[in-house]
Amino acid sequence: MSLRSGLLIALSTAFLGSTAASAVPVTVTSYEMNNGNGTVSLGTYNYLDGAYVGTTPAVNSTTEAAPLKGGTGILTNGIAPATDYTLGPQQYVGWKYTDPVLNFFLKPGSQISQITLYFANPLQAVNSLQGGLVGLPGQINFSIDGVTQALTPTFSALSSVVEKATFTFDTPISYDQDTDFQFQLLRGGLLADSLYYHSLYPGDELFNANSFNVNKQAWIMLSEVEFTAAVPEPSTWIMMLLGFAGLGFGMYRRNARRVPAVA
Repeated sequence: MSLRSGLLIALSTAFLGSTAASAVPVTVTSYEMNNGNGTVSLGTYNYLDGAYVGTTPAVNSTTEAAPLKGGTGILTNGIAPATDYTLGPQQYVGWKYTDPVLNFFLKPGSQISQITLYFANPLQAVNSLQGGLVGLPGQINFSIDGVTQALTPTFSALSSVVEKATFTFDTPISYDQDTDFQFQLLRGGLLADSLYYHSLYPGDELFNANSFNVNKQAWIMLSEVEFTAAVPEPSTWIMMLLGFAGLGFGMYRRNARRVPAVA
């Protein structure tokens, strides 16, 4: 085999091996946002981040729309939702008639390859309220240090009632202590349950002003936000080492053939 062929094989082996990687969770040191709400907007339940512990007064974690700062809670507890929000309301933070803004701060030195947000996406049915006026964001504005990123999330179903939105970076983002990841969740358009609700209660002025007249679903329900780093699998390192070992051996054989025979 020629040196050129050996080089191509070795580099191809290393390259193919480098594409395999595992996702490793990155620690979120704190996140900031206004707490969820519910009854203040004539909802029947408050979808609050009751587990939030931070520098804000403790009462804020149980107060609708209160500012949360300097801590973490439900959104970064590592538990992705497994059920509909009606069966596991304690897993979700919900905002009614609101397009919430959330800021996340991570462990300095982290390398971010992917960000995933988990949303409630209840089933819809014509002439039914079973969706609970909850819908996916119509748009997610994502910025880093105030600079809007030209990235569109990829939506995929985790289950029939849970959807995840994923941002993936071709080049990992290096995080330092001053980096700010910000998301603004903009409500999507009216769904079947909202249209049916309006037919039942056309005089609900709060709903009309904040949802029906502006073509926005009433609720957004967010359960978890994950930051992950791509780390090569152990098998990847082995493949890369074998590739470069093969390259080195090929070069050794080539040089050995050049040594003249001793008479």
